[in-house]
Amino acid sequence: MHSKLDTIFFKPSELRVNQVKQNNTRFVHYTSASAAMAIISNGEVWMRKTACMNDTSEFAHGMSYLLKSYNEVFKSRLNSILDNVKKELAAEVASRFNNWLPNFEHNTFIVCLSEHLDTEDIHGRLSMWRAYGGDQGVAIVLNNQPFTIDENDLHAYSSPVEYLDEVEFQKQFLEMVEQIENHISFIRDCPTETIINYLFNVFRFSVLCTKHKAFSEEKEWRIVYCPNFDRSDYIHEQIVDITGIPQPVCKVPLMKIGENGTPDLSIDNLVERIIIGPSSYPSPVWQAFVKLLGEHGVAEPEKRVIVSNIPLR
Repeated sequence: MHSKLDTIFFKPSELRVNQVKQNNTRFVHYTSASAAMAIISNGEVWMRKTACMNDTSEFAHGMSYLLKSYNEVFKSRLNSILDNVKKELAAEVASRFNNWLPNFEHNTFIVCLSEHLDTEDIHGRLSMWRAYGGDQGVAIVLNNQPFTIDENDLHAYSSPVEYLDEVEFQKQFLEMVEQIENHISFIRDCPTETIINYLFNVFRFSVLCTKHKAFSEEKEWRIVYCPNFDRSDYIHEQIVDITGIPQPVCKVPLMKIGENGTPDLSIDNLVERIIIGPSSYPSPVWQAFVKLLGEHGVAEPEKRVIVSNIPLR
């Protein structure tokens, strides 16, 4: 049942997930060498609040598109369809989303990844080095399995970012409304709470995972976690100092999660390779990461660390 609901409510995202699976597309996290060292040494990834993103206007960008599409274009039609499923369903969805909205702006944590192309295995992506690598950049290339499985004991959820202008956003919204309308008999037979949750998450991820088209070359995906909404037994919050700014972060352990080990976030399973980016000291950095991977159970770690030899500018 859920597969059909995914197609009805999340068709663009479902297509992207299926494409990643079919092409075995890997993901990559571009960061500084010191941050990458901390990730491997401590065996954890830090999720940061949306309020601390590089561009804090991103939340407002997604929110403005959603509100305009809903209030000015589709509200009457969508509400009529929902109330045809169940009386007062539209009001329940709107009320729940509005009540939780402050949490999505102020208490949501994210990690940003990019799709990694096979042609980038040696040199990485120059624009990403320039944007996120600093003077000593490192790219951690990740296998896609932990981000595309249906089971999730972590309670943090991956989603592709959509790069849309206002017209394209409204087109996607319209397609979802039409999907609901075309499958209304099927939806009417589903548990009401399930339908509320699907619509709620459509609105939530529309806000959190919509960016300006100018950033499309980043091919970004986001891992999203909202502890007040869906708390994890494995992710722990802590106050830290990042570049002089005290702030809460959520720490994700790099280990097998849950009784069945899903997802498997162990370093040996997760890290496919590490690319040393533009650097004044590529050889010592290479040696450091080979040693770190070996200390964390990776066999033949020297085969997983690549020096890009991109000239430092």
